[in-house]
Amino acid sequence: MVEWDVNYADQNRLHMSCVHRADHWPWHYRCDQKRQLQENGYHHTISLTNQSETPMPAGLGLHPYFPRNGASIKTKFEGYWNVSDDGLPTKWQKKQGRFSFDSERTTDTVFTDRMNDLIIDWPSHRLTISPSEDKRHAHIFAPREHNFFCLEPVSHITNAVNQDRLKILSSQEVWTAQVSYSVETPR
Repeated sequence: MVEWDVNYADQNRLHMSCVHRADHWPWHYRCDQKRQLQENGYHHTISLTNQSETPMPAGLGLHPYFPRNGASIKTKFEGYWNVSDDGLPTKWQKKQGRFSFDSERTTDTVFTDRMNDLIIDWPSHRLTISPSEDKRHAHIFAPREHNFFCLEPVSHITNAVNQDRLKILSSQEVWTAQVSYSVETPR
C-alpha cells in the first residue's frame, strides 16, 4: 500500500501526493491530488507522472461512495459491459438510456460513452459530477444487500490492463484529470 503525504492543507484546499517505487507494478510513478472547496461543492484534480524510463500503462478514476436513500442516477450512456460472476467484462451491450437501481441484484459494471454529466438525485438534493473529457466511462457498483452505491468517473473499463485499453504514458509524461462536484437543493 502506498501512503499519501499531505503537502498543503488549509480550510479550503488540500494537496496530497504519493510516490510508488517499482515492485509488483514494475514502474515508478508519482500521483498528486488537489481538492479545492467551492461554494456548493468541490473541485478535484488528480495527476499521474510516469517516473520510469519506459512507457507505463495508466488509468485514472475516482471512487466515491454515496448513500442510496432514494437516489436515482439521471446520466445517459451509450452502452454498458455485461460482466461475469467475478465482475469481469464479457460483452459490450449498446443501450442508450438512463441507469436505474435494481433492488433484486447487485450492479457492478462499467457504463460507457457518457453523454452528459453524472447526475444523482435524492429527495432532498441533487449532486452533479462533472468529469473531464477523458473520463468518458462510469463504473457503477450498487450491492443489493447494502444501502450505498459508487458512481465512479473513470478513463477505462474494468480489467483494462488485460485488454490493452489503458493510456500509455511515456517516460516523465504527466496525465491530469479533473472532476467537479456540485450540490443543488430544490427551491
